[in-house]
Amino acid sequence: MIHDIDILLHVTGSKVKKLDAVGVNVISDKEDIANVRIQFQNGCVANVTASRVSITSMRKMRLFSEDSYISIDYQKRDALIYKKSPKLTLKALNISEMDVSTIADLKSYVFGDLLKVEHIKMDDCEPLKKELGSFVDCVVGRKEPVVSGEEGLKAIEVANDIVCEIEKKSQISQQYKEYGG
Repeated sequence: MIHDIDILLHVTGSKVKKLDAVGVNVISDKEDIANVRIQFQNGCVANVTASRVSITSMRKMRLFSEDSYISIDYQKRDALIYKKSPKLTLKALNISEMDVSTIADLKSYVFGDLLKVEHIKMDDCEPLKKELGSFVDCVVGRKEPVVSGEEGLKAIEVANDIVCEIEKKSQISQQYKEYGG
């Protein structure tokens, strides 16, 4: 999840305003599944889940803002960006006021005129291998890293806040069970 946090901080360009996190111990004494909803000061919201016990591997991230929705699939190495058009109003979506006879394909109207959809194909490379290669290049060539130490520290601080939130909820849950809840 630390890489996801780093990406979120970079993409949003904003500090965390609020986070709500839960975690579950399944096979170990630490969180094997963790989920966090992060609200950023600039209005973006992100939902991130990390799991060590999933039958199928999934690497997805979803970001929401006032005028767009971004869905990133790291396994498929692609992303979809849905951006609200200025034409998108409640009236434009009101079917009772719409002249549907002039709209040949409602789906095309919604996903063409009202929502702009952009499909982005990512490089076909293994991100961790690329990250390690970049690290070696920085050490050998005495270059500046792509992700600075300050950026890495910010991601670790957010990760620590998530762990603290999970621990706090776990303690509350345990107290509830102890008192017959």
